[in-house]
Amino acid sequence: MAFSAAVLAVSTTCRGVELKNLRWKDVDLFKREMAIKRSKTEAGHRTIPLNADAMSALARLWERAQAHDVARPDYYIFPTCEHERLRSYAPAEELALGKA
Repeated sequence: MAFSAAVLAVSTTCRGVELKNLRWKDVDLFKREMAIKRSKTEAGHRTIPLNADAMSALARLWERAQAHDVARPDYYIFPTCEHERLRSYAPAEELALGKA
C-alpha cells in the first residue's frame, strides 16, 4: 500500500493529507481522474487527470480493497489499520493523530 501511495503522490502531485482523505467515490476510473475534496487550502480542491502509473496504483489498491471487502464508494482508499483490522470508514490521518 505504501508503494501505491508513493506512486499516486508522484503521479498526481497530491499532498499526504489529500491522499489520506481520498475516498473511492472521488475516483473516476472511466474518465481517468480523481477529485481532491480535502486539501490544505481551498485552492487545493481540484480534479486531477490520472496517468498510466496512477491508474496502475489505483488498480492495485482496488484489488486489495475488494479482497478485504472494503471496496465501497464512501470508504477511504487508504484506511486506518488497528489490531490487523482495516477501518475503511475512517481516514488514515485519524490513526496518525490518535483519533481512531
